[in-house]
Amino acid sequence: MGEPDKREVAVKYDALGGRIYDLRYSDEQGEKYDALLKTMTPGPDETVLDIGCGTGLLAERLESRIIGLDISAVLISTALSRLRGKGSSHLVLGDAETLPFRDSSSDQVYSVTLLQNIPDPLSALLEMKRVGRAKVGVTGLKKAFTKESFRLLLEEGSFSSFVILESSGLNDWMAFIDL
Repeated sequence: MGEPDKREVAVKYDALGGRIYDLRYSDEQGEKYDALLKTMTPGPDETVLDIGCGTGLLAERLESRIIGLDISAVLISTALSRLRGKGSSHLVLGDAETLPFRDSSSDQVYSVTLLQNIPDPLSALLEMKRVGRAKVGVTGLKKAFTKESFRLLLEEGSFSSFVILESSGLNDWMAFIDL
């Protein structure tokens, strides 16, 4: 799998559009969110950052303060429509490798099915570590990462404590990281 180009990724997801994205990915993403939320359930007073938020499917499930970030303007627009009226949600068009947030500004950070779509996954992980306060839940597509390469990437990020979930039913490796 070649190194993704950020502009190409944004164009791909903009062209896909929010409606097609939801039709294609909502069931699969929902299974991943369910698995994540069994282990990492944010409280209503916590701030959650969803990096690669897509159309807001995770934010829709949460009662916390939510900040969603995505590189696709079209997906952010769809998320804005989905989350309209949901009190504590904010959406940001941005880059996972250079997050526009203060250090330790989010209680929990989620990033689902993102790492294989960016040129430098380690930079994104280090940014998650920088902005997170307590926990990070991150996944990597199994067809892009072996379990060993995913583990090595997490170790390279100098995370002191993480667990990779064993689940044959998901298309992703799922890691839970304590900060």
